[in-house]
Parts: sequence; structure tokens; C-alpha cells
Amino acid sequence: MKGSKYFMKFLAVGAIFLLMMPALQGTINNSANFKSDTSDDNDIIENQGTTYYEDCIIIIWGRCNRVWGALTWIFGFYCPLFKKNLNIQASGMGNESLNVIVRGDGLGTYFDQENILIDLRGATGVMYWFGKSVLFTGNQIFARCKAEYCWVTTP
Repeated sequence: MKGSKYFMKFLAVGAIFLLMMPALQGTINNSANFKSDTSDDNDIIENQGTTYYEDCIIIIWGRCNRVWGALTWIFGFYCPLFKKNLNIQASGMGNESLNVIVRGDGLGTYFDQENILIDLRGATGVMYWFGKSVLFTGNQIFARCKAEYCWVTTP
């Protein structure tokens, strides 16, 4: 009886720790980066056919092999507590294609795009990517995010 009580407490503390891991990484990452981003990456992207959105809601689904940014995944699921910068790219290799709906200062729809880059700044929301999942294999992605800034680049 007593052992069962301690086990339940251990499970509760473990669940809280797992939920706090993404927030911990964001806190450590934000306090460790003292340099500001002075690169001209945005200038390069805007020359390739980029559409810019501000204060927007983004829904993404499809298949992609590359997602990067300050991400901590738990079984393929990602839900940041603090605003993060992340990029999602489908480069047309294999069976990669993304469907994107962006609603901000305008409405943007990109369906079945095989070559697309989505750059999200200050994003929060829910994301599930099979590429980081332990339970499933594949490259499917689903995301519903709110971002301060979003650049969508297509050829």
C-alpha cells in the first residue's frame, strides 16, 4: 500500500518534468545567447519569391524531412511554452510536399508545394512530426502555430 503511494508520486513528478523539458531548454537557450542575429538571411530569402506575414496563424500539414530550430521533441510532439524560432522545409526529394494556410495581415494558401521553406519567428502552438517520433516512422508533419512573423518562400 505504501509503495503504491510513492510510485504514484514518482509518476506525477516524472510527468511534470517531461512537460517542463521544452520550457527548460528555451530558458537555457535564451539566457546563453548573448549575441543578436546580425545575418542577412532575410535579404537572401526575400529575393527568391518570399511572402511575408505578421501576427499570423499558420496551419501546416504534409510531409517534410527537415525541421530545425530550438526544438525539444517528446515522442514527436512539440508544444513550446515560450516563443521560438523554427523553420520547416520540403525540398521536393522523395515524397516531400507541404500544405500551408497562413492567416495574418493577408491570407496565403500553398497546397501541395514540393519546394517550400517556412520561417517562423516568435512561434507558439502545437506541432507533431513523425521524423522525431519513437512510436511512428515517416516524415509526416502537422502544425498549428501562432507566430509574430512568418516568411513563406517558394520558387
